[in-house]
Amino acid sequence: MQTAPDIEIREIASRLSSAHLELRTLLGVIGLSLPLTLLFGGWMLGIEARASISHYYYTPLRDVFVGSMVALALFLVTYRAPLQPAGRRAEDEIIARIAGIGALMVAFFPTVASEACGVRGGNWINAVHTIGSVLFLGGAGLLCLVFARAGDVFDIRLPHRRLIRRIHLASGITILGTEGLLIAEWILREKFGVLVCAVWPQVIFGLETVSVTAFALSWLMRASVLRRLCICPNGLGRRRGRFV
Repeated sequence: MQTAPDIEIREIASRLSSAHLELRTLLGVIGLSLPLTLLFGGWMLGIEARASISHYYYTPLRDVFVGSMVALALFLVTYRAPLQPAGRRAEDEIIARIAGIGALMVAFFPTVASEACGVRGGNWINAVHTIGSVLFLGGAGLLCLVFARAGDVFDIRLPHRRLIRRIHLASGITILGTEGLLIAEWILREKFGVLVCAVWPQVIFGLETVSVTAFALSWLMRASVLRRLCICPNGLGRRRGRFV
């Protein structure tokens, strides 16, 4: 027989779980809406589309960009894996922290201010910004791959679990692929003077948007899986293995 304190503790735990899942969902919503908010907000304010998401730092939408990146960073740095063996830090927690640190670097160390298509070079602040963007997007891609291969303790037999894993896998590959293209564009511009943006002015913005959107979709999928686990844990079959 459950006592009143036991019931209260379970109620508190349930509310904390719900709040945690809502925060996880909010991260995905922020990532999904950031590029659209910048584009639509820029259109409303009469601001021309910028070469990259980071260049909105030098517009009236600076607070939207910085605030969104800081929020993403805080969510990632404080991320906790849902299930893991005692005494061992889950690999997705480590990757999330690296991605979160990268997001903070992107937010607090702005890219070069020039909007010229072929801008080259930059100061040490721009170098930190570039490293941060690599850490953020690289970490986001790896995090999706961890979700895809189910890196926790149990395997929850969800309906359409193969489709869920494929979505995570596709998101991770997309993010890492676009990051590779961004690095290739930087090498062509910095080392060989080849200006891809002369053909497609918003090439960097487009690739960044694809990456952030893919990560947001994967994160929202993960939050949905965890929400179902919390709502109806007895309706999901388990076996020793890994968590979806």
